[in-house]
Amino acid sequence: MPPNPLCQNAPVTFTNTSTTGYFYKWDFGVGAGYVNTSYAPQTFTYTSPGTYTVMNVVYFAAGCSDTAKQVITILPAPTASFVMTPTVGCNTLTAVSFTDVSVSATAWNWNLGNGNTSASQTPQHKLIQQ
Repeated sequence: MPPNPLCQNAPVTFTNTSTTGYFYKWDFGVGAGYVNTSYAPQTFTYTSPGTYTVMNVVYFAAGCSDTAKQVITILPAPTASFVMTPTVGCNTLTAVSFTDVSVSATAWNWNLGNGNTSASQTPQHKLIQQ
């Protein structure tokens, strides 16, 4: 099972952990049906957020088969955006507030200039004209 979170438009790699078989099929749960594959890990990119049932079928030489199923959730891709206030001032803007207006963000990594960074969702910073 791939690690979480899983995001829209990011490649997801699935690893076949079944007993070595004769041949294999994967269904990534998007309505396209099964794809014949090798035992090697398979990578698929989900272009829409949602919940998908992924299935892996292994066929053995004796004509038997076994199916493994896993439900995964694909989250919407985040969109970074922010506003800052104030936006006008002379030489130095003190106590500038940055307000996150991103979509689907769960973590923040701000580069505020002058070597300053923040992981806060709404950092404040003093801006000095260079």
